[in-house]
This record gives sequence, structure tokens and C-alpha cells, in this order.
Amino acid sequence: LHYDIGPDKGRYACPVKMGWGDRCPMCEEVGLLSREDDEDSEQQAYDLKAKPTDLCYIVDRKDPDKGPQPWMMPRKKIAENLAEISIDERTGAIVPLTHPQKGRDILFSREGSRKRTDYGGLKLDVEATPLSDDPNEEGEWLNFIAENRLPDLLIHYDYDYLKRVFGGAAS
Repeated sequence: LHYDIGPDKGRYACPVKMGWGDRCPMCEEVGLLSREDDEDSEQQAYDLKAKPTDLCYIVDRKDPDKGPQPWMMPRKKIAENLAEISIDERTGAIVPLTHPQKGRDILFSREGSRKRTDYGGLKLDVEATPLSDDPNEEGEWLNFIAENRLPDLLIHYDYDYLKRVFGGAAS
């Protein structure tokens, strides 16, 4: 995703990185900024560059009535650390995180918002936690997830629209 784009500071999937097109106005600007020979341009290029983000479904245990919710998991702050803690230290086995009955809850705290969001205390629940204690609810949630594939939730914007947003002419 490219972050903080346009007047609304929106997030946009990079059409090049996603394989939806061969041009991206933000990537073109990153290329131009990268040719400059100063720290400010380097920082602007870094800030503008598309960042990898992992998309997953989560169930907020404090508000389970919402059911499965899509979440853009920050790779550096959560996903990479999750890969490390999902290995059993004693056996070396991979802990099943996403299994409906044998999976484990991922516990963390969240403070702030947008670029200033801090995630702390990342750990796995000690015991396996079923997706839901109610088999009917679990079935509904699993059907919902199967019928609402995450890639289908992403919005494909064409080059011209992205260029207008990036230039401040659209939101």
C-alpha cells in the first residue's frame, strides 16, 4: 500500500505491486525522488514507497458480535514478530494460529492511530482457543470468510484516478 496519498491522506493499493497494471503515479514519483541527491528527497521517496501490508480477518474478543473483521496487519510491527512467536520453543513445531478449534488467540495492545499506532505486548494465548464457543456462530463466520475473500475486498483504481488523487485533484 501507498500511505498518506492525496488531500485525504488515503491508503491505496499499488497497481504495479498488486499486478493490476504496469504504471503507478506514486511509484513514478518515488523513481524521480530517488534520483535526487539529498536527504529530504530520500526520506520523501521512502515515505511514498509502497509498503508491504498483510490483510487478514480478526475477531475482536472484546467485541465478538462484530464477527470477522478485515484488518491490515502492519508487517514490521506485527506480522514479522508473529512469525517468530508462532514456533513452539520446546518442540520447534509451528503453532496453529488459524485453525478454527486448535488455533490460538494473538494478544497485543494498541495505542495511537495511523502512522503513530504502536502495537505492544505481542504474544500467543497459552491455550488453544476455538473461533467461537457456539458451533453455529463458528459455521456462520467461516462461511462469511469463505464468501468474502480478502483479495476481493481491495479496490482497484486505474492509473488516471490515482494520478488525480496523488495530485490533489480527487479524494
